[in-house]
Amino acid sequence: MIYVISYDLPRGLFGRSPQSLYNELAASRGWCHYLEKTWLISTVESIENLYQRLSPHLDDRDKILITELTRTYYGALPDEAWEWIEERIRDGEIES
Repeated sequence: MIYVISYDLPRGLFGRSPQSLYNELAASRGWCHYLEKTWLISTVESIENLYQRLSPHLDDRDKILITELTRTYYGALPDEAWEWIEERIRDGEIES
């Protein structure tokens, strides 16, 4: 599966660093991060398990949305990002 993870991490002057969330996202089997507040994660874990893995790195003010990437997508990203997506779709990580 490829999941799209978008988030808003409001941090005050004394707020936590988002680095722990970034580290957890980067610990995923595969990831792509070309948008400031959005990651693409390639994983075999369920969407619920992914959220459970990320949630300890969030606080009550944080917002997060995890959705499954389908075969329908469009946008403006660097070629490397499109190649990353296409390789995983070709390898069957997105089911028909």
